[in-house]
Amino acid sequence: MKAFWENRTERDRTAIGVAAILSALAIAYAYVWLPVTRERDRLLVRVPELRAEARALESDAAELQRLKGIARKPPLDLNAAIEQAAVASGITARSGDISQHGESARVSIASAQAARGFSFVARLQSAHGVRLNHLRMTPLSDGDRVKLEAVFVRAPQ
Repeated sequence: MKAFWENRTERDRTAIGVAAILSALAIAYAYVWLPVTRERDRLLVRVPELRAEARALESDAAELQRLKGIARKPPLDLNAAIEQAAVASGITARSGDISQHGESARVSIASAQAARGFSFVARLQSAHGVRLNHLRMTPLSDGDRVKLEAVFVRAPQ
């Protein structure tokens, strides 16, 4: 290698030196600078996305804590929930009969408007811890009135 270098003229040595420096710079650019700038450009796009994901996760965690707080509420008395739904739906207490059997309650309403009967069932199902097990609505001969028979159960906690 030394003999090769010494056999070259000063001009050849300068040309080889410049070519070696340019080659080293090209290699450094290709293997060091380009990957760094590509990664920087990728991070300029990805970091805001990751921040948005982090905010969404924090929001989801807060919502989860709020829902856990709701889920820890003591279960509503089934008879009280039925009576509240009946009053809210405009069904009078004297038109119905409630009998509770352990975790379930049978509701029998002799006569109610169909819309109020459906409203009653919907309100009761939306109450915390109450689920519909069985429903029978029989139309009565006097217009839009129905006889409602339903069984509601406490949902497992």
